[in-house]
Amino acid sequence: MGTVLFFYSLSGFLLRLFQTIRPLYLRGLNMFFLRQLSARVNSAFVSMSVISLTLFLAITSVCGGIGICNAMASGVESGTKYDASVITGYMTPDPESGEMVSIVPKGFDAFVEEHDRDMAAGLADSAVTLGAASWDDLVDRSVQVDFYMSGITYGDVRQASGESIFDHVGAGIMSSDMESNSFLDVVGVSQFNDARELAGLEPVALGEDEALIWSDFTTTVPYFEAVASKQPVLSYEGRDLRVRGEISRDTLETTGVAQRAGVLVVPDSCIPSDAVPYSSLLDVQCKPGQAEAFGAFMDEVENTPDTNMWPVTMVQTASDVRTQSKGLVAVVSYLAMYIGFVLVIACAAILAIQQLTDASNNVRRYELLAKLGAPESMISGALFKQIGIYFLFPLVLGVAHTLCAMQVVIDVVRVFGYMDIGQMSVIAVAAFLAVYGAYFLVTYFTARAMVRFRRS
Repeated sequence: MGTVLFFYSLSGFLLRLFQTIRPLYLRGLNMFFLRQLSARVNSAFVSMSVISLTLFLAITSVCGGIGICNAMASGVESGTKYDASVITGYMTPDPESGEMVSIVPKGFDAFVEEHDRDMAAGLADSAVTLGAASWDDLVDRSVQVDFYMSGITYGDVRQASGESIFDHVGAGIMSSDMESNSFLDVVGVSQFNDARELAGLEPVALGEDEALIWSDFTTTVPYFEAVASKQPVLSYEGRDLRVRGEISRDTLETTGVAQRAGVLVVPDSCIPSDAVPYSSLLDVQCKPGQAEAFGAFMDEVENTPDTNMWPVTMVQTASDVRTQSKGLVAVVSYLAMYIGFVLVIACAAILAIQQLTDASNNVRRYELLAKLGAPESMISGALFKQIGIYFLFPLVLGVAHTLCAMQVVIDVVRVFGYMDIGQMSVIAVAAFLAVYGAYFLVTYFTARAMVRFRRS
């Protein structure tokens, strides 16, 4: 609505503004081309509004689409340190009561308890049951990371640090009850370091009264960096732990989109001996040449109804993540570029047709200017200004809309990973200006040729 009202009021406002600047209004043929432009905008304000909004959509779609592709590409690089990752979920909070309820399929829980939630041991026995290659033949090394419920909400973190997640994350991405209903996970530092070592990273040293925040989810990273800088004290299982001043951003699983929003790494002594994890992650490095065979084995385990198997919630292999990412990046890139440039070309073509039609209908006026003694350079200049301003206004307003909208787009793209929005914007705008400018120049030279031909 604002865009429509802007162009509706533009013609009268623009003419009145220049009339108040008498030296500029009376210079050359400015009086002529301003009245020509005012009449054209006044009769075509609806189409100019639609064109401006379409340009806004085109620029935003290209910047956002390419940004998502770059974010996903960077996420794949950091999320394929292991050959595969296997996730098993044991419990989840009940949405009504809030109590933890089992999500292990019926019949599989006995097999889990028998192996004391040791994923490698359970999968090794599953290989024997299936008659597949032995676990030791497939896997070189594996590390299990158990995730526990901390009982620490984002509201508790806000009270301890003074930092609210809504000050760092867009309200449209996080739900309104995020602080009260979302909890940090807890992992032991020994398992955390084992996973880092398997990925070729340096271990982390924690004191008995220290904790480290681990977050690889790009959306929440700025928030937890702000929290860590305050070094708040958080209470877990009756122990007060001071958060270290830096966070860990490393992705320690095989995934295309990192989503460990907030995990508290604590000394092993903090975790009660009878604590039960709600989820476990097994990172795997396969024997040379066995990655494909391991993936096929995990497909069998995941899809079997046999209760003498380890229950698998999700399996992701590095090869699958790379393949899926390349396919999705290709589709998103194509759609973003196709939609964006088609819309820009359509808008430029509509503006060109309107201006050429207008020039053709007003040839007699240009003939009269020539008879009154206006030189050809002055007539061409007036035509250039008229077409230039007509092309410029929808683009300027579309870019203004885009600058506001990209603040929201950045928050959305952060879900997929880091995006260099500045670089993407420069590339997209440069490409658009090249196409848009080419249509403007073609329109101007064609209109000038029309006016010259009819005058001759």
